[in-house]
Amino acid sequence: GRASNAQCGDWVVVRLRVVEDGRVESAMFEGAGCLVSQTFASILCELAEGHSVEELLGRTDETLLDAVEFQLTPGRRACALVALGAAKLAARSPTA
Repeated sequence: GRASNAQCGDWVVVRLRVVEDGRVESAMFEGAGCLVSQTFASILCELAEGHSVEELLGRTDETLLDAVEFQLTPGRRACALVALGAAKLAARSPTA
């Protein structure tokens, strides 16, 4: 799944390896942009591994943002959430 932030140009592509029981065996990303977008992509991939696709799809903006112990400005929140959008697209688009 690929998502981007049109305001600043950040982009993230998330790839998921899902095993037969629907669990995310591995998650990886590539992207470009600010430190916040790339850091949250890394955090999201770590949080996804070992969990089900349904759990990933159930993640909200707040559950991802709560994974860190600092507050983001509204503009930086958009950067942080690019990866969540990409991961949800990946989870909904299985390929062989």
